[in-house]
Amino acid sequence: MMRDGKSVLLVSYYFPPYAGVSTVRVTKHCKYVPRFGWKPKVFTVDERYYKNRVVSSALKLKQTPIIRIPYFDFPFNVLLIKLLFPFVVLAYVIKHRSEIDIVYFSGSPFHPFILSVVLNVFLKKPTVLDFRDSWSNNHGFDGNKVPSLFGKIKQWIAEKLERYSIKFASSVIYSTPVLQKEYEVLHPEFISKYKTIPNGYDPDDFIGIKPIKASDKVTLVLAGQFNLYTPTAMNSLMGALKELPRLHFIYIGNEVDVIRKAAKLHAVEYSVTAFGYMPYEKVLRYIAGADYGLLSSGLKNGMGTKIFDYLALSKATLCFVPEGSVITQEFSDLDSVVISNPPYTVPLLKEKLLELIEKEKVLDQQGALNSFSRVAAAEELSFVFNKVIES
Repeated sequence: MMRDGKSVLLVSYYFPPYAGVSTVRVTKHCKYVPRFGWKPKVFTVDERYYKNRVVSSALKLKQTPIIRIPYFDFPFNVLLIKLLFPFVVLAYVIKHRSEIDIVYFSGSPFHPFILSVVLNVFLKKPTVLDFRDSWSNNHGFDGNKVPSLFGKIKQWIAEKLERYSIKFASSVIYSTPVLQKEYEVLHPEFISKYKTIPNGYDPDDFIGIKPIKASDKVTLVLAGQFNLYTPTAMNSLMGALKELPRLHFIYIGNEVDVIRKAAKLHAVEYSVTAFGYMPYEKVLRYIAGADYGLLSSGLKNGMGTKIFDYLALSKATLCFVPEGSVITQEFSDLDSVVISNPPYTVPLLKEKLLELIEKEKVLDQQGALNSFSRVAAAEELSFVFNKVIES
C-alpha cells in the first residue's frame, strides 16, 4: 500500500514567472496533486535565465518547495544551462534520492527525458515523462516544414534519445489523444506505457475577473502565438479587417512587433491593438471584455489552453487549425465554435468572421468544460504515480 504523502519531483525548465503557456500544465499539477496524497517539489532554473520572457505572476504555491539552479552571468549562459540542466537534475536526485519517490519530467525542452535511463538502471527511481508537445516527430507547424540536412540529423538524434527515454520510463503521458496516437505509430512497442491526460479548466482562475473593454467596436481577442502558427491566417485577418471596419482586433503575446507591422502594412492600425505579455489574470480580463475569441494552432495534436479560457468566459471562438486537429475533434460540435482550416484567404476569413459575429452570446459552456478539469487531470496523474510505485 502507498504511504501517505509520497514525494514527487517535478522537473520543468520552464516555470513561473516564465511568460509562456509551457508553465501552465506543470503549475496546475503542482496545485492539485496534493489533494491525492502527493507532495510536489519543483526543480527548475533561476528566472533570470528567461531574460525578457518574464511576467509578474499571482502564483500561489506556498506549500510547494521550488529549487532553482542559481544564476551565473557569463556569455551564452542560457544555452549552457539548458545543456547542463539534465546533469544538474541528476546530481540533485542522487543527493536527495531518499526524499524522492518518483521523478516527473515536463517537456519541452525534451533532452532531460534521457535521464529515465540513468534513474531507472542505476538509481531504481521511477520516472514519468510528460510530452506536452511532440519531440522527434515535430516537422514544423502543419507538418509542412521540409527538414534540412542538419534538421534530418537533429531529428535522427532526437528519435534515438526519445526511444531510449520512453523505453526506460515507467510511464509516458501525452496532452492530447492525437499526440498519443502519433507516438503509438512512432514507437508502438511501448504502447502499454502511454496515457493521455489533457489540459483543462480550473474554475479558480475565473473568480472575480473584471472585464476590460479595449474598444467600443466589436472586439476579437487572440492571446498567444499567431504568426508563428498560422502566418497566412494572420495576414489574411488584417485584410479582412480592412473590409470589416466595425471589427477591432486585440492581440496579447510576444508577437507584438509582427502584429503591428502587419497592421501598418494593411493600413488597419486603428483596428488593431497589440499588447505584450501580461499577468494571466489581466489576460483573462481582456478576454472577458472582448466580444469574441480567436485561436491559432499549427499542429493537429495541439490543443493548448486558450480554448478553455474562451469557453469559460462565454466567448464564441474562431479557431485557425489544421484539418483533422484535436480541437476540431473535441469542440467543433459546439454552436459557439467556428473552425477554419487552411488555406487562409481574405475572402474565407471574412466569411468566417461574419459567421462568428452572428453567434449569439454564449451563456453556459460548462458542459463542454466538464470533461477537461484540472483537478481530474491531477487525479489521473496521481493514479499514474501510484500505479508506478506499486508495480
